[in-house]
Amino acid sequence: MSKSRFRISRRNRAVIGGLVIALGSIYALAVSYNIPGAELLWFLVGSALVLLAAMLAALFLVLIVKGLGLMWRRLLPATQPGVEGQSAEGRAEAKRDSDKARDTADRADS
Repeated sequence: MSKSRFRISRRNRAVIGGLVIALGSIYALAVSYNIPGAELLWFLVGSALVLLAAMLAALFLVLIVKGLGLMWRRLLPATQPGVEGQSAEGRAEAKRDSDKARDTADRADS
């Protein structure tokens, strides 16, 4: 494997290369179809706003799903055996009970 002269990771170089190709393509289209610069600028701003809106919508969706999951776990009783949403205290108590049972069985075997 050859070493790169630049201290940029392969992934970052790929992203930069993709952006350069995309900008070059937009420039070629703008020149060939005689699109005014102001119209091209508004197109780019609008595209960036749509991308930002999609990212914010995804973020809010994740927050809502995580929040509902957190509320669901808090509403479930944590002391029921077999419930995956068991609290740390419930798991510690179950471990102590199993340790006591094992110690009692070890003493009975001796």
